[in-house]
Amino acid sequence: MLRHVGKTTPLAVVFAGVCLGILVVHRDITPLVFTGVLVLALTGPQRFVHLLTGIVTGVVALCLAPGWADVPEGRHLVEGVVENAGFSRGTYKIALEGVSVDHRKVRGSALITVYEHVAAIDPGSRIRAYMTVRPPRMYGNSGEFDYQEYLLTQGITLAGVVKDFETIEVIGSSASPGFRNRVVSRLDAFARPESEVLKAVLAGDRSGLVYSLTDCFASLGIAHLMAISGLHMGIIMFLGYTAVFGVLRLIPPLSLRCDAPFVAKTGGLIAALGYTLFVGATIPTLRAAIMAGCVIGSIAFLRKANLLESLALSGIIIVFLWPASLYSASFLLSFSAVLGIIAVCSRLETYP
Repeated sequence: MLRHVGKTTPLAVVFAGVCLGILVVHRDITPLVFTGVLVLALTGPQRFVHLLTGIVTGVVALCLAPGWADVPEGRHLVEGVVENAGFSRGTYKIALEGVSVDHRKVRGSALITVYEHVAAIDPGSRIRAYMTVRPPRMYGNSGEFDYQEYLLTQGITLAGVVKDFETIEVIGSSASPGFRNRVVSRLDAFARPESEVLKAVLAGDRSGLVYSLTDCFASLGIAHLMAISGLHMGIIMFLGYTAVFGVLRLIPPLSLRCDAPFVAKTGGLIAALGYTLFVGATIPTLRAAIMAGCVIGSIAFLRKANLLESLALSGIIIVFLWPASLYSASFLLSFSAVLGIIAVCSRLETYP
């Protein structure tokens, strides 16, 4: 079966090769063996070039990706723009983009932990502070959680501590609070905890969620609703498609002069891109948007979509842009879920 997939879906072989190239550089034995067996089952003589292309692409992507910032431990002057700020696991954290350390640019984002005199700070504010750089350390236990690797999957390449919030200097701010921030401010006027759930589901703002609330969602098995994911993108694309198609049906002369299904699918794609800009271009959101865009793009431009080919293409793009996503649970679960849906759909097509 896998050999047949390799013959009919060359991009699946390329994607497997990209993953293999990344794992070879990382030297992760267990996943490397598993991926190697999968590649052998997928690849035939006619797909050797595709496999080699994928391996080279994976190695190049990992070499170009930003690693942990080469900043020595100690006190450094850090400057950047606030991407988001709020409490996480009982501590106040600020994520910065456009980071410079001691007036030297650093690739990726920075995560600042603040302990004393915490106050709210608006996203888009440019701040400067002396931060004690403390890279995450592991304790050497077998199978322990690698927090530094997790931060890299989120695009964070620097972490440290600012003990007192009052030492942070705000040196500028965005001219406008932005549409998303205005929506969040409006939702703050509603009763809690309903407003916090709405902020998380609609705008991706989870700063106000308390542990008891997240535990309730987790116990019901719907904790993924609190994070922007492919489910949100699918709903937004469906709403965009339905809205555009409904307008075209109301204007028959317009629908007769254009390809109505194509225009409606394009409207769904535009809606997904607009929602991505609304909630913020974080890595998980961009991953979901890329996966959704590849599928709807193939449907719109190729007329007859190959879902497995579209999924492989989105996987290649995501892993090339963010190689650390290969170790991200959210990416692996989303990718596996979509792959399972495609397998069920293809099975149902076999039996009318």
